[in-house]
Amino acid sequence: MRPFPTRALLALAFVGSSLAAGCGDAEPGAVVGGEPQWISGDADVALDPHATRDEDGRIWTTWIRYTAARASLVVACTADGAKPLTTVLAHGEWIAEPRIARFGSGGTYVVWEEGRLDGDERRIVGRRLRLWQDASLALGTPEIIESGAVLFPRIAETEPERIELVYVRTDEDGTQELVHRVREELDGDVAWSDPRTIDRAPGDAWGAELAAADDGRLHVVYDAFEDGAFRVHHTILEGGAVRASRAFPTGSPYQGFPSIALEPETGAAWIAWEEAEQFGELGGLRTARSLALVRVEKDDVRRVPPAALPTQDLRCDFPRVAATERGLLVTFRGLGPPFPPGAAANEGLSDHSPRAAVGRERQYIDPKARFYTSFWTRALVFDEGGAASVLELPATEGDNAATETLLVGDDLVVLVFASDRRSEAEPKPSRFESAIEGRWRVGRLELPETRGFPPLEPLQRKPGAGVDLDLVETVARPEEGERRVFFGDLHRHTSVSRCSGANDGTTLDTYRYARGPGRLDFLAVTDHFQHLTPWAWWRNLREVARFHTPGRLVAFVGVERAGRDRAHRNDIYSAAGAIPFDPKTWNDFPEQGAAVDSGRRISIPHMMGREESPWRWKYFQEGVHRLFEVYQGARGSYEGPRLPYQASDLDVPAASVARGLVRGSDFGFVAASDHGSSSAGLTGVHAEELTRRAVFEALAQRDAFAATDFARVEVELGDLRAGESGAVGEKDWLGVSARGFAPVAGVDVVKNGETVLFHPEVRVDAREVFVLTTRRWGPYPDRPMSVRGVGGARIESCRARRRGRHEAEIELEEGTVRFSKKRQPLDLVLTVSNAAEGALELAIGGESTRVPLGELGTGRSRMLDAPADRESLLRLGSTNAHPERSFSFEYADDSLFPGDTFYVRVLFEDGNVAWSSPIRVTEVTR
Repeated sequence: MRPFPTRALLALAFVGSSLAAGCGDAEPGAVVGGEPQWISGDADVALDPHATRDEDGRIWTTWIRYTAARASLVVACTADGAKPLTTVLAHGEWIAEPRIARFGSGGTYVVWEEGRLDGDERRIVGRRLRLWQDASLALGTPEIIESGAVLFPRIAETEPERIELVYVRTDEDGTQELVHRVREELDGDVAWSDPRTIDRAPGDAWGAELAAADDGRLHVVYDAFEDGAFRVHHTILEGGAVRASRAFPTGSPYQGFPSIALEPETGAAWIAWEEAEQFGELGGLRTARSLALVRVEKDDVRRVPPAALPTQDLRCDFPRVAATERGLLVTFRGLGPPFPPGAAANEGLSDHSPRAAVGRERQYIDPKARFYTSFWTRALVFDEGGAASVLELPATEGDNAATETLLVGDDLVVLVFASDRRSEAEPKPSRFESAIEGRWRVGRLELPETRGFPPLEPLQRKPGAGVDLDLVETVARPEEGERRVFFGDLHRHTSVSRCSGANDGTTLDTYRYARGPGRLDFLAVTDHFQHLTPWAWWRNLREVARFHTPGRLVAFVGVERAGRDRAHRNDIYSAAGAIPFDPKTWNDFPEQGAAVDSGRRISIPHMMGREESPWRWKYFQEGVHRLFEVYQGARGSYEGPRLPYQASDLDVPAASVARGLVRGSDFGFVAASDHGSSSAGLTGVHAEELTRRAVFEALAQRDAFAATDFARVEVELGDLRAGESGAVGEKDWLGVSARGFAPVAGVDVVKNGETVLFHPEVRVDAREVFVLTTRRWGPYPDRPMSVRGVGGARIESCRARRRGRHEAEIELEEGTVRFSKKRQPLDLVLTVSNAAEGALELAIGGESTRVPLGELGTGRSRMLDAPADRESLLRLGSTNAHPERSFSFEYADDSLFPGDTFYVRVLFEDGNVAWSSPIRVTEVTR
């Protein structure tokens, strides 16, 4: 049966414009005409849809209905020409990942995750449905399949009355594995088989996709993080046993979100996935994605040549693949046109584009409204000769977390999707202080016929190198006499926050990165409160409950607030649960003492020195502002002027953390990422165990330190440790120990905001290390840049500060470094000889600036008068000042007084920096 009365509604109209900004100079595409058929109600918030066809061709769709901080699971069955039959399967505090598959005659089976928002209860549940006399839906009894740390249930019917289930289970040691179970009905009795691990236990396995073959075999594709990289895996199960398993090494270190479809005649598997050269290293989590497409038939694996796909200039996120008897069809998510198309944005935007079709003239209300990001679904179809065309699909706009299903029947494909039609909410999104997320609806759209298959070539096996994880473990593992340390990020954004644009990724991206290449122990997603909707906040709470895994990854509930004279603040909650969506309280300028303190949450100010919203120390509350963000990867340090990695927007020096310590405020230090700078700032805490209680307690006690990468620092003064206040003896020594990936270039001891010691002393005859910091902003984000030594100074070597992969091309030739920073932060670590009398000259965009090195003190930085807007130079110290990766020393101060504060700043030869939390002296015993 067919869900639409005719294909005539789907006329193709060709347009003459280029695609959206951010998508490059792609060729014009076609727009599929006609409106979709909406399935969910106008007043509903319908999330995470999935669909299937039963054996009679009826379409069954399931989705989550959000209502007043609670969830319901809804199923609708649509027969040809009949009104949809709808029922509710379940209610709960949270529901996630619903999946539906045909099951038996005239029926389906649904599985989903559910639990409590406080995280104390998580389980996978299943339920059978039947269509009763074409007039009503009959529900079976809910079946609790497994409880505990379980994720991503996926199902398929492989034989009549036989359902196979694949899901992810996290073991007690925090390792994820892919698990397989079978449900069969024998003589009226229902039985689920015991769980078995598929193939092997991957390091981190993520959601699988399934395809059932006519011969009863089950094809499973999934991605897993192993050996420092994400890889797509394809496994075939027969009778529950693994018949074949393979990975697809294409040279890309990141492969994710695979989709699979089987050719009706041959049974060959088509597998599509997104791939990229990096996943979070140095930049955003969801930058450019390319489409990979392979065909697998027995042992023959071939891929579609990238040149045969007209998608080179498009974002190809979350691909879906479908195969009919006549051809192949692929859909993917990509950036839509800019919004709103006011006077400054009309260039290159066709009147026929999906957003322009709204037909209203728009103007900017707020210049910041350019921070509008919307993704649309596009279809890739092939003709008889294998040539591909890209089609734009109407009404599919929304963020980049929408789930979609492709259903095949009668040589045509139906797309079931969710859309919030956010561009139609204008003019509200033209105000930056507004959420752009609209009310989600579920719809379906019949796609144009595809008439062929793409050309193929042998798959070139090119194993891509992953990130080096051993170094992280050596820093995190305590040596003799050291306390346990855990690393995390308390300031991460997703595409919900309008500042993030298209690059910060989805919430799932954030958790995948934390468990994968990020190697984080704890995490807080802190999207902007003014950009949240009630259902966006609920989804944040739900994901904390789903991914919180004590012993492996601690997930905190967080939100970012902003207010004039109080900077920006991240509120981190001590527990999960049904925390209210409360814009009024979040927007209150005075801190809500009763709600904030008493151990429930910590409010962490950041970006303190920005002229538009500086931090005023008169609003400091010790019980609330336990920590300050001294460094963030997106902008730099707010420690103080001319200090390492000074943020270029430190416009109000009086708001810096150094000034706060001088005036007597008592707080600790953390570092974080913010936008587009994955784990470029980290917080380290000393805790007895990796639990939410223990980590939050360490944060509340200021037992924390800040670092630009994985490094650790310990400081003691008498009986006091970093972050503590109390009495010391007049002859107590300050003890310092540090460890990082590279040797220590120097340690600053800071007393009352002033550096009193740099240790060890710089050797006059040694080569010195400098860091040239460039940011992704500025008028020349993609222009070549160069730096060279002049006046006798010579650059001997250079490297990028951050480990992992980066997009910049760096080369050193005859003392001159040439590089292109692309749209990402790039810190170049330069080893320079004869630096005392010489200078460095930076050239960009045809202009240059010269920096005399002798004017720059050791351990100090200087903002450059460069043609771009975020360049600075930091002088670290001598190379091999202390050749070991572990370093310790003691410092005696002969003039201790009550009110004194001490902290240390550690500079490593690889350009990284760590800051201990301050120690405050309240009494000096003689």
